[in-house]
Amino acid sequence: MLVATANGASTPTSTSKHGPTAVSVATSCPATYASASGFCKEPLACSYPEGACSCGYPAHCGGMAPDEPKFPPSFQCTPKVRADGCPGTQPTGACKVEGKRCDYTCQCTAYSTCTKGRWVATEGSCKP
Repeated sequence: MLVATANGASTPTSTSKHGPTAVSVATSCPATYASASGFCKEPLACSYPEGACSCGYPAHCGGMAPDEPKFPPSFQCTPKVRADGCPGTQPTGACKVEGKRCDYTCQCTAYSTCTKGRWVATEGSCKP
């Protein structure tokens, strides 16, 4: 059961061995990228100067399919620029750092390399 609250969140009730517990679920985009965490109600797509967040489940990157989730979806965020200096999402177009290689592997091997001022995407084998 979901109960709406004044701050734009709803509260589902879950049960633990200690009895019912309230879990906050956001129904609108948080004010900042840094505060986009926790459970949310789909569909939500939020854009910030630092990156973008959407409401969903973490990417499944191969192997046995996971069981049906037993929890609400949560914010999944991608920075515009990752800590390794690579774009948050696989790039196309112009690039500045010749030879820079960025890995975007999930289920299938995927990376982009800055070659002669352009990002060149390479895809490879996929996990079973």
